[in-house]
Amino acid sequence: MASSEMEMDFTLSRAHGTVMVMTWVVFASSGILFARYGRTLMVKTRIKILGEYIWFRVHRLALLIAAIETLLGFLLVLVQAKGTWVDVNAGRLFAHSVLGGIIVYCSQIQVWMALFRCQPDGQYRFIFN
Repeated sequence: MASSEMEMDFTLSRAHGTVMVMTWVVFASSGILFARYGRTLMVKTRIKILGEYIWFRVHRLALLIAAIETLLGFLLVLVQAKGTWVDVNAGRLFAHSVLGGIIVYCSQIQVWMALFRCQPDGQYRFIFN
């Protein structure tokens, strides 16, 4: 056998790392920062697009992209591993996979909670605040 046949192809693992770094460094942090500071950027000119403030649209779009790319990154590494989970004895790799699963779960729950969130003046808004 040639040495090239025995080497593993880590293309999908590298794509997983690239997608996750880009997702969490760019999109998730931008979405969080727009939620925190976007309201005060243009205090005197609160412009709305299709009935919602610009900061909220940017916040929602950035976090939606982050959730989709998190799922994409998870699927990339799952395809790389051919659907198998990391062995418990793998140490840091196992811890990484468990934390990754928790993060994917939380990011997807966040999207569903946002879909069912009521309007700011809704009767049950206190549940989401």
